[in-house]
This record gives sequence, C-alpha cells and structure tokens, in this order.
Amino acid sequence: MESVINNHYIKSYAEIYTDQVILIFFENKTRIRGEEILELTNIRQINLFVIKKLMEQWKKEADKLKSPFFNYEDEAVIAKLQELMNILSKNIWIDKKHFQPLLTEAVTDSLYLIFSPYAFFQRELTGSRTMSQKSEMLARKKFIRINGELYESFLNKIKMSEKDDFSSEETRNLFNKVCEEINFQPEEPDPYIEKFSEIEPLYVQKIYKDIEQDPGEKKANTTARESGYSVMNQYNDSRNSLVQELEKETPNTLLDFHQKQKIESIRKNISIHQKFMFVKELFQKSDEEFNQVINFLDQCDSRNDAMEYLENNYFNPGIWKDEDEAVIEFMIVIDKKFI
Repeated sequence: MESVINNHYIKSYAEIYTDQVILIFFENKTRIRGEEILELTNIRQINLFVIKKLMEQWKKEADKLKSPFFNYEDEAVIAKLQELMNILSKNIWIDKKHFQPLLTEAVTDSLYLIFSPYAFFQRELTGSRTMSQKSEMLARKKFIRINGELYESFLNKIKMSEKDDFSSEETRNLFNKVCEEINFQPEEPDPYIEKFSEIEPLYVQKIYKDIEQDPGEKKANTTARESGYSVMNQYNDSRNSLVQELEKETPNTLLDFHQKQKIESIRKNISIHQKFMFVKELFQKSDEEFNQVINFLDQCDSRNDAMEYLENNYFNPGIWKDEDEAVIEFMIVIDKKFI
C-alpha cells in the first residue's frame, strides 16, 4: 500500500494550530508587530514564512500602484520604493482578522517543507507563475531554514546562468536536474514534531495516507502467485505496477531521481512515515526487530545476500506477501542500495 501526503490533515492541522497560537497571543492584544512575529512560535520557519508572505503581499500591492505614465524602472524610483519597503517592514502592525490567514498559510507551508520538501519546492518555484526572476529566487533563500540544502543547490545552478528571467518550465527543469545530481536527504522531522506538539499534538501517522491498490491489480498478483511465480518475479511485477501508478502523479524526473539514485545507507534513507509503516505492517510493531533487520541489510555486500536473508526469514515462511504495498516499498529502498 502506497503512502502519500494527506493534504486534508495538513490543512486541518494548520488551522487548529493557528487557532491555538492566535488564542494565546491575542488574549490581551489587538495587533501584532513585526518583531513579535519573529518570536511568535517555537518554530522559526513558521515565523519567517509569515514575514515572507507579508513581503510578497507588499510587492503585489506595489505593482498595482504602478501607473503607465511614470518610469518605475528609473534608479531613483527603485531606490525610493526600496526605502519605503524598508520603512514599512519596521512598522508591521496587523490585527487578528488579517493575521490569522497569513499564519495558517505559513504553518501549512512549513509542514510541507518538513514532510514533503520536493513537493514544496516544486510549488514554491513554479506555482501559478509564468516567469520567475533570478533576483527573487535568490532573495527567497533567507526565508528557508528547513531542508535548505536542496534550495541552496538549486540557487547554485541558477547563479551559473547568465539569464535574469526564467520560464516556469525552465525553472522546473533546473530543479529536477538538481534533484538528479545531488544526494539530498531531508532533515529528520522528529524535533519539529515535538515542537508542533507543544501547541497541538501532531500525529505523523496522519500526515500520510494510504492509497488502496486497484482490485484488478490485486487479482492479477494473486493469480501470478498461484501459477508458481518465484518470489522475486512476483515482487518485480508488483513493483513495476507501483512505479506505473506513481508515474501518474509524479514528474518523471523526480521519479527517476528516487528510483535510480544509489544510496549508501538503508537506514538513513527510510523516512519517518516509511519507518512507521514498515514497523507496523512488516515487523509486527516491533522497533527492535525492525532495527535488527535494517542493521543486517546495511551490512550486506550484495543484493543476493540481502534477498537470501529476507527470503529465508520473511518470504518463504509466509510472513511477508510479495503483493503487499508495504513489502514493495521496502524492497524499493533495498534495491537502491545495490544499484
């Protein structure tokens, strides 16, 4: 069974978390200042995203003020507009009604940055824009505190270009190329889960949801087993089916990045939601057994050694069924170590 981001839970949690923060802060206040925003929550990324959204809103409003009768590209005009922006940034003064949606968006973005950084950056870099300026993409760096390595690598690629403006397609292609080239590992989310939970409990098992396999595919897999397919033939067929399903919703370049990039450590490449799923569905909820198996597999010199161990201890005794999505996802991780 495949796990994907549960957008509904992310949205719902962000709203509840925001309500709690708003309730605490505005109990004896009617407005919030800029310096207070920077210290509002115990997760600095959320605070910075609020400031980022304010700056973006200011730019939109400034663009609306532009008249066709004046030269806004003149250096003196640009300098004065920047001066005005600097003054306004020191005089942020927002009431509860207008601040609450900003905070909800910042919390939502922070959750995606932590638990699905690839999706976050894809949306952040392209979104509804048709064109992106190099200067804007570089300026955005100061607002990224979590999983910043991926964005930093993207900016290094941007800096190498002589272009100042990039189409949505160009930006997406550059980002995907970076994903293919670097061995990026997302930050461990546990510290952030603890910080979120100080305000409102955050359940990692709810952040991801399972997608049921198509009944037709299940029947095909069952028939294959009954016809005498080997464990690995069945696994490969099931794995191909999963990859085809992923291709429907995942850009090919990112899929290739995940599927083809060799890893050095199995343990370091199992995400928190994968670990939760594997422990629950493959190791009878035993963290100790999970750790023992991962330690052994990480010490294997070849895929044959790893498969012999898994077949003897899990496949042949019938503990694992090759058509189970958790098994398929686990084996995909194993495969990447022995590419």
